[in-house]
Amino acid sequence: MMSPAVLEWIITSVHLLLAIGATGHIVLHKRDPRAAIGWIGLVWLTPVVGSAMYVFLGVNRIRRRAGELRRGRVDAGISPTGSHRV
Repeated sequence: MMSPAVLEWIITSVHLLLAIGATGHIVLHKRDPRAAIGWIGLVWLTPVVGSAMYVFLGVNRIRRRAGELRRGRVDAGISPTGSHRV
């Protein structure tokens, strides 16, 4: 069994790594400063849970997926409106 000090050190290390990674992603991808500040506060003030919440709720997968689909249509010669290019 691990001692409480070792377990505390492990949890703290995991929290710091997750918080730093999430903060970097937030700063680079969030356009609204209010949303970014809120997410950064949540990530740093709630160990591990805040980072998990950001991964599941804060990352905009719909916009990213739409961009991927749009790029695929452009690569296939179809304009974003659905008509073919001549």
